[in-house]
Amino acid sequence: MPGQPKPGSNPIITFDCTNLTMVELGSAPPPLPETTVIEENRSWQVRASFEFGGMFASWLVNLHLPVKFCARAESMGPGPEKELGCIRINTLTGQLKYGPGLPGTDPTVTVPAGTLPPGVYKLVGAVTFPGSPPPPMAGYFEGPVIQIIETT
Repeated sequence: MPGQPKPGSNPIITFDCTNLTMVELGSAPPPLPETTVIEENRSWQVRASFEFGGMFASWLVNLHLPVKFCARAESMGPGPEKELGCIRINTLTGQLKYGPGLPGTDPTVTVPAGTLPPGVYKLVGAVTFPGSPPPPMAGYFEGPVIQIIETT
């Protein structure tokens, strides 16, 4: 889902949320491959990817802009809706893209095992820019759908 201001909307500055992925955490690093089926007794991570564009993008990230990424799970049907967590990072000089596998800060929320009961959930995420006043930018992720499965 595009961020605000969305790519192509102006030549000055744009922001886009490009991907939201999940991985189960194994008993030792590295994490397991990306998945949408997660065992209830495993910790897991929600990882965001986003990017800046436009003529002033490099100038803006060089300010070490504070960034807040929050992830939520919304039950598909009866069940809980829950904030999974939030993290704060700062932009890095010269870096326009952020996400798993990219250098620098990785926008990742770690979710402890047992946070969600077994069921089907849609994940949503938001990337905002705290400050006083905050810049007029934000980005949102909707989906994917994940399943938390019971373990015996």
